[in-house]
Amino acid sequence: MNGKGRLSLDMLIGLSIFLVTFIFIAQFLPSVFADVRSEIALSNQAYRLATLLVEDSGRFFNPSSGSQGIEWEKQDLCNIKVRPGLIEYNQSKEEMMYNKLDINKLENLSFMMQNCPNKVYEAFGLIDNGRKLYNVNISLETLDSTSYSPQLCVINGNTYSMGDPIPNTGTVIRLERVVYFTASSSNGFPWGDRYLCKVVVNIW
Repeated sequence: MNGKGRLSLDMLIGLSIFLVTFIFIAQFLPSVFADVRSEIALSNQAYRLATLLVEDSGRFFNPSSGSQGIEWEKQDLCNIKVRPGLIEYNQSKEEMMYNKLDINKLENLSFMMQNCPNKVYEAFGLIDNGRKLYNVNISLETLDSTSYSPQLCVINGNTYSMGDPIPNTGTVIRLERVVYFTASSSNGFPWGDRYLCKVVVNIW
């Protein structure tokens, strides 16, 4: 009788330990996969945004006049629909110069991020029903710049970092795309008569 009692008690203790462990794992695993899903979603958004910026010259549509085109940087930016792109468009060849940065477009994107940022977020699908889905920071940095030691690229005495302040904690996805440009002066990497820097997209 005593031996059977001890066996039942051992089984009860073992079963209790198993149940506590199982409950802990069941509660812990979803949070792990949630973080993974969050990083995947952020990575997709960062890649999409960076690609649109450095592989397309952008477009505009003016609802009032019905006009549309690619020279969005010459429009009344905060009063029309704009999907910014930063690369240069060759009018004579009617083709986009992939990865060739148009500094004028970069300056106008900076203007929009300061004066009507929701226009930019809406254009890139980062707002849903007026609610901001993601925070974004876009900057132009030197090739040796890192997330731990960022170095802004200087073009003719100007630097470009726009959008939300990058947090020190939490999950932030950083994506970099190398671009080239011509300028009278820059701290970018010299490449013949051009300079190299990188467009950096941080999203969280």
